[in-house]
Amino acid sequence: MTERRVALSVSAVITVVLLSACATKQKEGSAPLAGRPAIDWNEPFGTRGVSEFASVLAASQQLPFKPIVSDKLGTPFKVLVTEGGDRSHPNFALEFGTLVADRFLVVESPSQTTQAALESLALCDPTQGCEGTRSVRALLHGARGLVVSGPGSNGILWLQNGLLVDVFGPPSTFSVAHAVEVANYLEAS
Repeated sequence: MTERRVALSVSAVITVVLLSACATKQKEGSAPLAGRPAIDWNEPFGTRGVSEFASVLAASQQLPFKPIVSDKLGTPFKVLVTEGGDRSHPNFALEFGTLVADRFLVVESPSQTTQAALESLALCDPTQGCEGTRSVRALLHGARGLVVSGPGSNGILWLQNGLLVDVFGPPSTFSVAHAVEVANYLEAS
């Protein structure tokens, strides 16, 4: 993991944290892995460059894109807009679960990758520091997502309507199956 998810745009975080060079997964907790801080599931985005909104509608007015939401996920605990790589590219984030044990996140950002590049990240070389597993999985309505499972988080990323969508949560409570279920709800929206 890089310094903090908020330090980079969520799309960069997705690229660096969940996807890149496989050296990106962290063990949950306070002990850093390879000098990188672990995800703080109480404040996964930190507070710098993060704005909280009362509703999805209020947050969506700050975005240059229409966020993908599904009523089937229930009401998010937090609705956030985070700074992207620059202020003109904010990212949309929903936190579900008031307790860390129930926590999972949905993050959407304008795509800066291609389907081929996303799928190529399924190759995970442990000799290069990659932890966990990567695979490509088809969602119910045809999108192909990158499933990432490791000691720092479990999740799935896919491209939809020009956005890179990332669903992830703590591996101790958020399974890959749950991530795929959430992704299927969002893909159908």
